[in-house]
Amino acid sequence: MAKSNSYENKPLASIRKTAGLSRNAAAVYLGIGLTTLTRYENGDNDVPFGIGEKMAVLYKTLFENIRNAIRETKEIVAGNKEHKAS
Repeated sequence: MAKSNSYENKPLASIRKTAGLSRNAAAVYLGIGLTTLTRYENGDNDVPFGIGEKMAVLYKTLFENIRNAIRETKEIVAGNKEHKAS
């Protein structure tokens, strides 16, 4: 069953899409699997520091922007869990 709030609407995925990259192309460059990247973008898995640095280079943005996107994604996920619990 698909999640109602798709990873495509989350900040980390938005940065990748703004950079004009598909998930597959980004995953190949980052040296990770497509499923792993999807889990990062969904906020399901923590992004290792080294991968975050590579994302900043690949997406042509500041590392701080990647960190903020990861934090915002986690806040969205936490908010969705709270909303479902109420």
